[in-house]
Amino acid sequence: MKSFKKNIIEFGIERPKTVIMICVMLTLVSLFALPSIKTDTDPVHMLNQNNPAITLYSQIKDEFNTRDMIVVGVMSHDGSSVFTPERLARIHAVTREILTVEDERSDPDHWFSKLVNILSVHPEDDAKNLRLFVKEDVFSLSTVDDIILNASGELLLKPLMDTPPENQQEADQLLAALNNNPLFMNKLAAADGTIAGIYIPLEKGKKDRSYFLSKKIEDIANKHFTDDDRFFISGLPVAENTFGNEMFIQMAVYAPGAGLVIFILLYFFFRNLALIAAPMILALLTVTWSMAALIFSGQSIHIMSSMIPIFLMPIAVLDSVHILSTLHDQMNRYSDRKDALRHVMDELFLPMLFTSVTTVVGFASLATTGIPPVVVFGVTIAFGVALAWILSMVFIPAYSMLLSEKTIMGFGRIEDDKKSVVMEVVHMFKGIANQAPHVVIVAALVTMVISIFGIRQIIINDNPVRWFKEDHVIRKADRIMNKKLAGTYWANLYFSFPEVKSEKAEPAVSNDSDPFGNDKGMETDEFADFSMEANAFADSLEKPSGPSIRNPEVIQYIDQAANFLRNLKNEEGDSLIGGITTIADVLRKVGMVAFNDSSLPDTREKVSQYMFLFESGDPKKGSDMWKLINPGDSLHAQAWIQFKTGDNQNMQFVIDQFADYMKTHPVPVYEGANGEKITMEIQWAGLTYINKVWQDEMVTGMAMSLIGSFVIVFVMMVFLFRSFKWGVVAMLPLSLTITMIYGAIGFAGKFYDIPIAVLSSLTLGLSVDFAIHFIQHARQTNEKLNNAEQTFQEMFEGTAQAIWRNVLVISIGFSPLFFAPLVPYVTVGAFFFGIMLVSGITTLILLPAILKLFSPMLPSFEN
Repeated sequence: MKSFKKNIIEFGIERPKTVIMICVMLTLVSLFALPSIKTDTDPVHMLNQNNPAITLYSQIKDEFNTRDMIVVGVMSHDGSSVFTPERLARIHAVTREILTVEDERSDPDHWFSKLVNILSVHPEDDAKNLRLFVKEDVFSLSTVDDIILNASGELLLKPLMDTPPENQQEADQLLAALNNNPLFMNKLAAADGTIAGIYIPLEKGKKDRSYFLSKKIEDIANKHFTDDDRFFISGLPVAENTFGNEMFIQMAVYAPGAGLVIFILLYFFFRNLALIAAPMILALLTVTWSMAALIFSGQSIHIMSSMIPIFLMPIAVLDSVHILSTLHDQMNRYSDRKDALRHVMDELFLPMLFTSVTTVVGFASLATTGIPPVVVFGVTIAFGVALAWILSMVFIPAYSMLLSEKTIMGFGRIEDDKKSVVMEVVHMFKGIANQAPHVVIVAALVTMVISIFGIRQIIINDNPVRWFKEDHVIRKADRIMNKKLAGTYWANLYFSFPEVKSEKAEPAVSNDSDPFGNDKGMETDEFADFSMEANAFADSLEKPSGPSIRNPEVIQYIDQAANFLRNLKNEEGDSLIGGITTIADVLRKVGMVAFNDSSLPDTREKVSQYMFLFESGDPKKGSDMWKLINPGDSLHAQAWIQFKTGDNQNMQFVIDQFADYMKTHPVPVYEGANGEKITMEIQWAGLTYINKVWQDEMVTGMAMSLIGSFVIVFVMMVFLFRSFKWGVVAMLPLSLTITMIYGAIGFAGKFYDIPIAVLSSLTLGLSVDFAIHFIQHARQTNEKLNNAEQTFQEMFEGTAQAIWRNVLVISIGFSPLFFAPLVPYVTVGAFFFGIMLVSGITTLILLPAILKLFSPMLPSFEN
């Protein structure tokens, strides 16, 4: 270790130009990574793509030809009904033009996207880039079909509003028709007509272009709507993609802003522009090289990895500030800068090595979560911390050697430090620890107990829409539309029977279709599905038993389950689900129109007959019905569920309540050809459910990672100090910091969400830093002085000041994040501020109090 320490320190001191040249070359190489940058802001990709929730959702989308949707809401400014001829005409025009929107990747969303667009390589051909976002499956007043009887008594599907109404009477009739249709009620429009919705399904592969589409929709809406109209755009895809776009803007603005504040604070403390530029350059090199390594590895920039620069900035600066502080305090003791640098680097080598190693361990442990973007995030941060340590050991001395002799030798303290704010605060900490050590320790224990109670109050919950502030347009749209309409958060309930062998094979079903069921295969045989349904109807007369969604008891079960979910309320009495669409709704509507009977068919023959009637009257050959039940044997069906909130705790509440419902309402069971029992299975799917699964895995993974890292860091502390007791002492500030921060989260009512889960790894990495520096310096000082009291006094003359400067630089340095428009960035700023202040103050008060009272019990510490 001594040989390694000497070689790395001497390399920077003796070969400064070589070090700078290597840094320049590596930076130039890193810049070549930019053209290969790939972004991915889809939270679905935060999970392993083999996760059952992902595979099932993909299966459902392909099987039923459905896609993720964004929602446009239209209202009047005065709150009056939108069902007037004039407003409906404008809604009709907007809907029709939305169908023509093309994806133009050459048209970036903002200046940062333009830069990425210029540098990025898009392998897609021009034809693919210019595909339409949607075709004819927009779910709106202008596009959906109503079920009617014609003059001959035939059941037909006719456009609900093929053309806008010509007078108010027709507009009123349209609203009445909506409210009388279980398929559309409160979905396409509020019952009172004050808002209308346009549901826009995205083409496969277009989810990551939701933000671009929303901007195009805004342009269309602004062109057609008047000052009397209001429109809103919502839905998880657009919320997630909008966050992704704004996230990169915040990264480009607030990371440099935080760096600027840190630079100003360093100048305030050290008054030497040339020298304090070193840690800022070091941080820039660390961020650049780390992001280049991530890009060269072929990884995409996800929501988490976009925050890597903000995480690395303070960590990279920490060691540099310790070096500057110690150099500032001791420079006047030396006549030669090489001697001064050697002494400082030798003194700080072990503390900085172990603080960096513990931080590396803390972030590298995220690889154990098994969540791909979290693994990439943790490994990249760990790599960056290791880089920052190497640069601190080599670059800072090399940079210092290239400065003029006057600049570097004039860096020592010449002002009266007793009058400095830093010294006054440090002396205050010293007085508290010296005069009332018993009170300090008891206060720490009481604080920990109270904090543990606060931790028990933490509510685990997340919702990507909550990542925007209350006044953001996405939040406003979310509140208004979910209050008025059935809901903009979608989940699926999947009903299925295991595949069973049939004596008569059914015709193959082609899934080669557009996102919402307009079969492309109809170009070769447009009646394929119709013929298949006719055959299925004939088969149902021959085979009235056996597992099938068409069985009346299955239809009844689906309908009853849907009614249970519709009426479900949370503990506050609020409805969580605003709308559910099932095959039972289609059958009930067919019965109402064709037979004036709203009851569900009570035989399998009637179910098939109703479905045949629907398909025979549908110009699209039942494509809307096939979004809810599969043709042929009909072994699979789904329910569309519209949630009024995307909070994960509400999704979990519904899952738990439905699980209890199923215990008292067992699913249908049938006997197979070989006498085996065939049970209907019910599974949850959809974006809202996936977000819940993602958070569950994140919370569990991060918690286990934090516990594992805590144990590893404790073992490292014991190894570093060669003492179990010193290891325990070193972990006390960390333990108190973690409990206080998370206790405050619980008491404040702040949800434990994905950003906070990720930040937990930061708590461990930074909180132990100051304790290592304090204890290592205390042991080294005591070894020289052989007196506990003198050691106590000496610690507050140098090391304590360096620690407090670091606390102020990082905590205040990241305060600009408080003003960021995105909540996760505010959370990061608040966490940095809280972690640094709590861990710093705890280190400078609690550890001295422990030394004061228990130094005789600590090994290798002379009294």
